[in-house]
Amino acid sequence: MRFVMATISMFWFVVPVWAGTDIEGIWAYNPAWCANVNLIGEAEQTPIRITSDGILGLENYCEIKGRSEAGDALMLDLACAGEGSEYKDTALLLTVSGNLVRFYPDSFSARVFTRCKE
Repeated sequence: MRFVMATISMFWFVVPVWAGTDIEGIWAYNPAWCANVNLIGEAEQTPIRITSDGILGLENYCEIKGRSEAGDALMLDLACAGEGSEYKDTALLLTVSGNLVRFYPDSFSARVFTRCKE
């Protein structure tokens, strides 16, 4: 837990840039969901698609409005819409051993995603 909190606290001092991060692609919270890449955004148990413009998930899309990079980590400021509502979000992402880790600073938790073959 100390590692996550220390990692999160250092990202408040990042410089805006989008270089060398390897987050673009299709990612699944459950590796079995990679079989459903043709249903992204349309059905449950599907992966998400991350591009340089945004993140497409189940019945929502988040446009990337700002980017900050620190080493291998990336913080995205997002403008999202889905299920009839609009909201702002922040995604703190890090690639570790070929996986994508998303940190949730408000709850001090994280989720690990597996890259799907495209």
